[in-house]
Amino acid sequence: MNDLRLIDNNVAETLISNYVTKVSNTADLFPWFSDPQDLNKKICYFQVGFPDFTILLSFPGATKCIFHFGLDTDNKIVLLMQLRNESGLINSGYMQLVNPSYDCAITEASSEDISYNKGGLSQNTAEFLIFYYEALMVAPLSPSFCQIKINETYTPLKSYTFDLSELEATLFITKEQSPGIGTWLMQVCFINHLNPFLELEHGSTIGLVVRIVNDSDKKPLSSFYDFSAPCPPTCSPS
Repeated sequence: MNDLRLIDNNVAETLISNYVTKVSNTADLFPWFSDPQDLNKKICYFQVGFPDFTILLSFPGATKCIFHFGLDTDNKIVLLMQLRNESGLINSGYMQLVNPSYDCAITEASSEDISYNKGGLSQNTAEFLIFYYEALMVAPLSPSFCQIKINETYTPLKSYTFDLSELEATLFITKEQSPGIGTWLMQVCFINHLNPFLELEHGSTIGLVVRIVNDSDKKPLSSFYDFSAPCPPTCSPS
């Protein structure tokens, strides 16, 4: 696997615990998202190529794909993927996404180029969410960006759960449109779920969307998909 790395459960849980602990105890989260080689750049997405993506389709009994947020020893944000069934009894273990991109440019495509399905976002909506993610990515970045308000209390936003059948539907639509399936990538993109009634600093929440692009020119082969559920409150059984 080039874009996914299977890691020990204890290591993964340490990364997740480090993130959860530090979210509420760090004044500025911007360094978490910055490029280690250029602090003026911010992480935009992780990419997963087709060979690694087939893991999602071949794990028996899995119905959910969970992306957990973690924090490594250099205090950089990481994404950990896990496959489960509805009851949590089937568990793939943790796989870390290891191929980040710091280029937030959105490649334009005509409506004829893009496949749409349930959960698909329009290009304008996706650009809005990504634009406000980029706009927020300056120091200092409030800890509230990685928190969610539950019963009037802010708590760390730990993960997003995607329905695996929707990810599969995205793949199969793309396959019909692009026979050269081995040449595409899945992008797991960071967005800003912006509350329009609050200022940018206080009305922003970290989010994730997924889309399929051509490997060579990053031209979109699907719309962006936002069919995810945040944890909390919709946490899967462990």
